[in-house]
Amino acid sequence: MGFHYVAQADLELLASSNPPPSTSQSVGIISISHHAQPPPFFFSNGALLSLSVKLGNIGWKASHPLQASEDTLSLCGRYFHGTGSTRGLCFTGEDYLEVRRFGKFLVCYDFSCRVVKTVAVKILKNEANDPALKDELLAEANVMQQLDNPYIVRMIGICEAESWMLVMEMAELGPLNKYLQQNRHVKDKNIIELVHQVSMGMKYLEECNFVHRDLAARNVLLVTQHYAKISDFGLSKALRADENYYKAQTHGKWPVKWYAPECINYYKFSSKSDVWSFGVLMWEAFSYGQKPYRGMKGSEVTAMLEKGERMGCPAGCPREMYDLMNLCWTYDVENRPGFAAVELRLRNYYYDVVN
Repeated sequence: MGFHYVAQADLELLASSNPPPSTSQSVGIISISHHAQPPPFFFSNGALLSLSVKLGNIGWKASHPLQASEDTLSLCGRYFHGTGSTRGLCFTGEDYLEVRRFGKFLVCYDFSCRVVKTVAVKILKNEANDPALKDELLAEANVMQQLDNPYIVRMIGICEAESWMLVMEMAELGPLNKYLQQNRHVKDKNIIELVHQVSMGMKYLEECNFVHRDLAARNVLLVTQHYAKISDFGLSKALRADENYYKAQTHGKWPVKWYAPECINYYKFSSKSDVWSFGVLMWEAFSYGQKPYRGMKGSEVTAMLEKGERMGCPAGCPREMYDLMNLCWTYDVENRPGFAAVELRLRNYYYDVVN
C-alpha cells in the first residue's frame, strides 16, 4: 500500500542539494528498508517512492549511532528529478545514521550530512493486530493531510510496510515543555513569541472547523527556539459546516487536566474547549514546563474548577499573560473567547514587549 498523501515540495526538500552523477531524468525513490527490492508506492503526482521499515532489535537509547547494515532504520536512495533542476539522494549502505527513540516517534537523521530534510516517523506498534489502532493512525493522517499552516507540523505521507507509519516533518528541539524544563534562561519575550505562534496555528484550525482535543505543551514542537509547531492530531475531529462542537460517545484516555468543564461533564468538544486547553498550555510555558495541577487527581481538579478556583500565576509571569490564561479558563463556554480574539491579544502584547 502506498502513501495516501504527499506534497511535491516535501519530495524536493527530502532531496540532497548535490546533483547525482550521470543522470538528468531520474524518478525519485526513497527507501527506508531492509528489502533488496522494496515494493514501489505511487503518489497522485506520479512520483515514485518506496518506504518500508525494518524494526529489528534497535537499542532504544537516547542517542545510538548504528551501521546501516545492522538491525536499524536505514536510508538509501536513487535520484529525484526536481522541477527545474536535478537533485539527488546519494545514500549507501556504508553511511552512519543516528536513530533516536522520542516518545511515539522514531527519528532518523544525520546521514553523513547529505540530507537537507530530516523526517520523523511515527510507527504503529500493533502486536495484538487491533484494527482500532490502525484506524486511529489513519484518522490522524486524514486530519493532517488537510492542514497547511506554518505553525502546524506537516505530514509527508503514510504507508504500510511491516507496520503502519506516519512520516512527518521534524522539529529538532522537541516538545515545548521539555525544552523549557532544560532551558530556564529563556526570556518572557521568547515564551510570548512561541505561545503567540501556537495561537496562530489554533486560529487556523478554528477557521478550518477542526477541534484538536489534545492541545498541551507536550504537543507543541520546536523547530528552533523561536519557531513552534502544533503536533499530535490523534484526537482531532473535523466538524461539519453546521456543527460548532463534537460530542464524544464514550470517555477515553483523556488528558483531563487540560480539558474544559464541558468536555469532562458533557463530552462536548469545540474550538472554545481548545481555548481552555491553550490557557493551560500558557501556564505550562510560563512555568517552564511544570505539570499543571501537580499532585492532584483528575477528580480533585474537576472539583476545584467547579468551585471557581484556578491555578495561580506562575512565578515571574507577566500579569497580562496570567489575565489571558484566566480569560481562557472562563467556565461558561459561550463567554469564553475564540482563538481569533486570543491571537489578537497575544499579538498586540508581543509587539508592545518587542517595541
